Amino acid sequence: MATEHRTKFFIILLIPIILSSLIALQFRNSPKTSDTTDSHDGLRIISLAPNITEILFALDLADNVVGVTSFCNYPRDAKNKPIVGSTIQINLEKILTLRPTVIFSTSSHLHQSFQARLEEIGCRSVSLNVETLDDIYAAIETIARICDKQKKGSVLVENIRTKLSAISQKAKTKRKPKVLIVIQQEPLIVAANGTYIGDLIKTLGAVNAVTGVNSHWPQINSESLILFAPEIIIEARNKETLSSSKDNWKNFYKRWKSIPAVKNDKIYSIDADIISRPGPRVVKTAEILYSIIYGENKEQ
Repeated sequence: MATEHRTKFFIILLIPIILSSLIALQFRNSPKTSDTTDSHDGLRIISLAPNITEILFALDLADNVVGVTSFCNYPRDAKNKPIVGSTIQINLEKILTLRPTVIFSTSSHLHQSFQARLEEIGCRSVSLNVETLDDIYAAIETIARICDKQKKGSVLVENIRTKLSAISQKAKTKRKPKVLIVIQQEPLIVAANGTYIGDLIKTLGAVNAVTGVNSHWPQINSESLILFAPEIIIEARNKETLSSSKDNWKNFYKRWKSIPAVKNDKIYSIDADIISRPGPRVVKTAEILYSIIYGENKEQ
């Protein structure tokens, strides 16, 4: 999800008429799923987002996943699946060769336009809007229902709820600091309330420093940052580049010396791959955030 908010993407999908005809012919004879009576046998799934891929694997549907994006790197076995493109550019011809029975996509504008194209050629595409914690639960339950994994889905959702509740109980005795989650430095993009990250901050008993904004992922200026006055700044960073650029990304904040997080050197990082994917690893995200916010992780 962080990846989608880091940049504005522009894409043109050029599909030859003859290819469209071939795709339509292929999918016309492909088995389809229904909302209530999907069979696990013959189910061929394509995932167009990393968090969706993680949900599919958590529901024991790995063997049914026949295509993923180049960003789907977790669990490890997901990297062995055929690639149908990135999250911003999908290869329809590749999808054709994989003969999916259902494709799970996001509610992004790009995926919605792509979904309409898939429906035109007779392939079922299910769009999942995953913004909040409740949306994560709903996405798991929707995928579980469509793929005939209702029991597994219910267990997974209950497991996540139980673990988050336990973390929340543990945080009740803690002081409630103001926390800022930074998705991107330049421009400065942060997580506001109305997002699953905002929900996690509340779950952990902390306070989201971002207030009075209309966007869920607002771009803020220096004046807003100073006004928010976060006591803790946690930045989503690419794990592969973090160690080599740690001083640089922390130095970025030194221009705002009046901010409590800067003044007290309370600037930390979290693996972007974990925090940017609203799915089953939301519990791990909560655990890491808890350890940072309440000073139990000395390595961050």
